[in-house]
Amino acid sequence: MNIDEQLEELYNKVEARCPYKVAKHLGIRLFDFNLVDLCGLYQVPPDGRPIIILNDSVDIETQETTCYLLVLHHKSRPGVGISLTKDDILEYELAQRMERKYLKRVAEAFLKLNLSPKTSSEA
Repeated sequence: MNIDEQLEELYNKVEARCPYKVAKHLGIRLFDFNLVDLCGLYQVPPDGRPIIILNDSVDIETQETTCYLLVLHHKSRPGVGISLTKDDILEYELAQRMERKYLKRVAEAFLKLNLSPKTSSEA
């Protein structure tokens, strides 16, 4: 099962598409602090219970995206600390927009091919 499928399964378990609920379900403790230049960080302190710290001075959408990415990191590399800057979040959002545009173009091309009228020789 890949990481996206694992996350979908967790969303189903917590009955919401909420990275905060998934983090709590996984036993990750959540904290909010003013982290100045960081959007958030993930680490496992000596007590072994993972934590996510989110920057409470950034907008709620950025906090949610950061939490989502840090939960993904926890699932793929548990125990390996990471911090995310505002630039990291902007790059992720840009990549997501580009992927959506690409998929939209592929879908539109597919529909044009399948919806084009058949010629009499094809019928």
